[in-house]
Amino acid sequence: MKTFCICLPEYPEKIKAATQYFTDQGLENVEFFSGLHAQTAGLSTEHTYDHDQPGSGYRTGYTATGTWLAHWMLWNTLIHLSHDVVMILETDVKFCENWKVRLDKAMEDVPGNFGLLYVGNCCTEGHPKTHVAGDVWECKHMQCTHAYALRRGALPTLLRMRRIWAPIDIQMQLECFPHLQTYAVLPRIFDQHNMVLPE
Repeated sequence: MKTFCICLPEYPEKIKAATQYFTDQGLENVEFFSGLHAQTAGLSTEHTYDHDQPGSGYRTGYTATGTWLAHWMLWNTLIHLSHDVVMILETDVKFCENWKVRLDKAMEDVPGNFGLLYVGNCCTEGHPKTHVAGDVWECKHMQCTHAYALRRGALPTLLRMRRIWAPIDIQMQLECFPHLQTYAVLPRIFDQHNMVLPE
């Protein structure tokens, strides 16, 4: 499965560290995909995030806006390529023990019509989910974008998002998940460095 890692040229040390980390974990031929550093580019959003706090006036900041754009830019590139399934990582991804065996098993267990398989995820606890097989669960409530498998057929739905009004993971969940077959691997296979993620 082709693997892309979203990165920013403004942080060469993160790209170097991720390259070494992937090699150490036995993951080779990762293609780094450069996003836009939103603050350098002067990009923010004027749309407020009113879903959880109507009238709060909260706006998604530079970092979240840049992350949003990076994923969208990669999806827009993938629509022109021939890959049926790709893995998308972020530079702060952290591989859990036995990740390769678990990932291979999850890819066998997930239904062939999946749109998104969140192999890194958070915030599923307490929300409805249906067991499929092994560690794979059908789920419509998961967050984080540091590690997920994407099937080509999901791209048109994802690319319909053209208005940045929330962090990308929340916006995907609310706008896209109802129209896609979405799954999570629980417990997750990939964490994030220096982050404690809720289950």
